Amino acid sequence: KGVHVCLDAVGGSMTKKSYASLATGGRLVCFGVSSFTGGGSLNLWRVLTGWLGTPTFGAIDLMTTNKGVFGLNMLTTTWAEPELVASELRELVRL
Repeated sequence: KGVHVCLDAVGGSMTKKSYASLATGGRLVCFGVSSFTGGGSLNLWRVLTGWLGTPTFGAIDLMTTNKGVFGLNMLTTTWAEPELVASELRELVRL
């Protein structure tokens, strides 16, 4: 039971819940940490507690649970591969 793909833009402790929701063979894609900001403003306390509340994943644990965790920085990807991102966005809009 569980989901095959989970997209996590919240980060922090939500990442642990997202990982727990995965089925065997499931993949978690982390691409944001909106929980680090409160109401759109930077709050250093929230950043610190969010950072400390974000789980880390060891290779052995991932292998024994047959799950995958991926990180994606959309800003870096957009700078490095603007045409790829534009193409993917066009495809999403088409759907």
